[in-house]
Amino acid sequence: MSDQSKEPLARIEAKADEIAAAVRDQNDQLRITNARLDELVTLLTPKESDPGEPTLGDLLAHLIALGGEQLTLARKTVDLLIDMRQDLPEDTVRAAEARLAAKPGA
Repeated sequence: MSDQSKEPLARIEAKADEIAAAVRDQNDQLRITNARLDELVTLLTPKESDPGEPTLGDLLAHLIALGGEQLTLARKTVDLLIDMRQDLPEDTVRAAEARLAAKPGA
């Protein structure tokens, strides 16, 4: 083979090596993440010898209920803001919308 025909093959092999290294790194990160998740689940799961302690299911149900309460409060807040907007003069609404639109992340 000539040197010219070996060049593309060498580039492909170099890229393949880069991809393989990236996949190895990703696999290492996944192993670390899985180990940390296992530790977290272990910490959150009450031991069977702890009578009267809430189960993981109880804790999750409580968190879900809290999330539902937060959603209800957020909806009420949005409804109040909509009501307030309807009661404001149009110039004030436009000025507030322009100001909010100018803020990053709004």
